[in-house]
Amino acid sequence: MNRQREKLLNALLFFAKNVEYISITKMSKLLFFFESKHFEQTGYPSIGLRYYAFPQGPVPKDLWIQIKDGKIPDDFTGKLQLKPFKVTNAPEKNGHEFIAHSEPDLTVFSPRELRILEQQVTQHKHEKADDISEISHADNGPWDKTKNEFGLNNEMPYSYSGNEDTPFAKEVLDSLVDEYFETLNEFQINPI
Repeated sequence: MNRQREKLLNALLFFAKNVEYISITKMSKLLFFFESKHFEQTGYPSIGLRYYAFPQGPVPKDLWIQIKDGKIPDDFTGKLQLKPFKVTNAPEKNGHEFIAHSEPDLTVFSPRELRILEQQVTQHKHEKADDISEISHADNGPWDKTKNEFGLNNEMPYSYSGNEDTPFAKEVLDSLVDEYFETLNEFQINPI
């Protein structure tokens, strides 16, 4: 398992162990918040998932495709489970909740990454996915900018995660993230 894949598994485990109501939708939002915050501070994502502006918010599409039907990837079996539940506001639909069956290995994260993960837990521990949609769908936020510029279901540029505190200009951010993904591709490293 490559380092990016390890970070993905352990972020999933960390959130599943520490956050309530951890549906696929909420997990997608938490992963996005984690990676966006890391990107704002460093100019590159932590895990390296690519997020898309789905109607329900930012979604790591490749991961979502793997797990949307409640199946856990083979290399995560025994560590994570997706348990079905009835969606409250749409009883004809089933959702899936993450259940952690092992402790996350936090040694795969830097101190900054751990701090950001812990901040996300503190901020969103008791909220349901619908409760944090206001944040993920914020006006002029990454999801909103992508939806307005490219339309729904399109990839969200990481540079849209920057804000006035980000120490890099948008052009530099675009260049940094392009370089990051080129390096991952060159070494055939993929979190999915």
